[in-house]
Amino acid sequence: MQDRCSLVHFRLTTMIHMLSALKSLLKSKKLHIDHWAFRLHYRFTVLFLLLFCIVVSTKQYAGDPIRCSKDTREYSTIVENYCFITSTYTVKTALNLTVSEGAPHPGIYPTQDEQQFRYHRYYQWVGFILFIQAVFFYVPHWLWKIFEGGKLSSLLERDTKYLPREEQVKSRNMIVEHLRSRWTKDKLFVVKYLLCEIWCFINLFGQMTFLDTVFEHEYFCFGFEVLNHYRNGSPPRTDPFQRMFPKVTSCTYRYFGEGGKIRSESVLCVLAVNVMNEKIFLFLWFWFMMLSVVTFCALVFKIVVFSVTSLRLTLLCARFPNIRADDFKVIVETGNLSNYLFVYLLGQNMDEAGFLDAIEYFVTMQRGKLN
Repeated sequence: MQDRCSLVHFRLTTMIHMLSALKSLLKSKKLHIDHWAFRLHYRFTVLFLLLFCIVVSTKQYAGDPIRCSKDTREYSTIVENYCFITSTYTVKTALNLTVSEGAPHPGIYPTQDEQQFRYHRYYQWVGFILFIQAVFFYVPHWLWKIFEGGKLSSLLERDTKYLPREEQVKSRNMIVEHLRSRWTKDKLFVVKYLLCEIWCFINLFGQMTFLDTVFEHEYFCFGFEVLNHYRNGSPPRTDPFQRMFPKVTSCTYRYFGEGGKIRSESVLCVLAVNVMNEKIFLFLWFWFMMLSVVTFCALVFKIVVFSVTSLRLTLLCARFPNIRADDFKVIVETGNLSNYLFVYLLGQNMDEAGFLDAIEYFVTMQRGKLN
């Protein structure tokens, strides 16, 4: 009893920590040190994964994820725990059989040929899988925060928009001094940023491959199969949900019978937890696909912009139209890619007047240096 209470206490503590993490993700941050496509990975994706992890874990540990019985009159908690731990199965050749053909449910058939069994073990690990995925999606942001080193937060720690002019000038001078001290020197800044965004794309492919392995190489096409199934109005027994996330499965329960002989019973199990699992992983399939397209396009766009000087100038003028093109031309022509990225990040976190003041003052000093 004491061990069970300790386990419940541990699970509740874990839930509280995860809810705290969700709360921090929901907070709107004033300082953005990256691109909006980057934020889709470590904010929204991590938020979804942790939320799903909490929902599934609550069902598994506080609800009834599985109910088993070898007939309609007998119910045993021991059998349920055994089947949940050791996994259940469906019969592959019986997925498309009807009731008249001897299959009361898709994949349920009285056969002892274990080569026809498809075992379903993933439901024991769904909560852990979702949590580990959330960690991997957060890692690129964690690394970028280390690489960025808090430079932007130290320069923009105060909102100077409503401060006296002397405070605004002091803040501007600090920003300009930082730009001058690092101008053309910190060449790896942009490389580190690109590596983190590339990691995001590689991680997406890795997560899809991982889930495809978990679901026996059927996850890559899962969303397409679901769309085709419901669009074509296929029979319910060809539903991909039934194949990957069956709600009714079989379990072989072995025990000692009379005379010490080992007896074997085939029991019917209802996996209520799969009602949520199928929807969670379908949503994640569409989300990962959308995120892959967005991330790839963002990466290609950045590589093209970083490769063409005129595009960098055009992008800065379009993003910050209140600043003269001649001022941005000095920044693009005298600085390197890391300087360009840092100036862009500065601009997206400063008010227009403050950014204009800082750029004009910096460009004036650069022109004097060139002359």
